[in-house]
Amino acid sequence: MKYLSNFSIKHILARLFACIVIILATYNPLGYSVYHWFSVDFFADFKIKIFLSIAGAISYYFIFRVIYSNHGILGIATLLLMTALSIFELYHQSFQLNASNTAFILLAEIVFAVYLGIALSTPHIVTRLSGQAQKRILTG
Repeated sequence: MKYLSNFSIKHILARLFACIVIILATYNPLGYSVYHWFSVDFFADFKIKIFLSIAGAISYYFIFRVIYSNHGILGIATLLLMTALSIFELYHQSFQLNASNTAFILLAEIVFAVYLGIALSTPHIVTRLSGQAQKRILTG
């Protein structure tokens, strides 16, 4: 069972870290993101901005396509609902953080990124626990 031996907790953490980086690179309230880079001067370094925008769009497409192929539309709806409910709970139950507060926005983005990372790792975790490989995970 080669497909079981090459999967560990490092793979889950790598997916979580990649999702956090992609989400925070798109927008974060600290001012170091693609959004802020575009808003300063749109036409400066235009070719690099277009390249990074296309790479970001491909990354988001890949993430949601993998989640959709494994969990279906119900999985994506559940992911978005869990994220919305978590952010709602954080907003109302945490130490009176405002929606404009930097810490709250960062926390909400990290919650969404963690949910994305878990959703990406779910098929591998199920395969590891059950020992039954899904057809699209097999490498040959």
